[in-house]
Amino acid sequence: MFSPKASVRALEKSGGRFHILSLFILSGEKNMPTVNIQWFEGRDIETKKRTLELVTKAICEGCGTKPENVTVIFTDIKKSNWGRNGKLREE
Repeated sequence: MFSPKASVRALEKSGGRFHILSLFILSGEKNMPTVNIQWFEGRDIETKKRTLELVTKAICEGCGTKPENVTVIFTDIKKSNWGRNGKLREE
């Protein structure tokens, strides 16, 4: 069964903090989930590959689909473009 908390713990071990922006399961296309991940820039390609592997596995288990149907989009955000608590993250 799909466990978001277990998946988050696994992803944190692979690359630190991240933010999953959204998970879309397209209407009428139950085998085509798309995951958007926003996180601070600077992750190396190996971290992205490991995160992609873990997210794909979790989505396949949770949605009952095959890996070839899962799309993951990474968006690298500069800290100067991310605000929290009224301040930019780089401050």
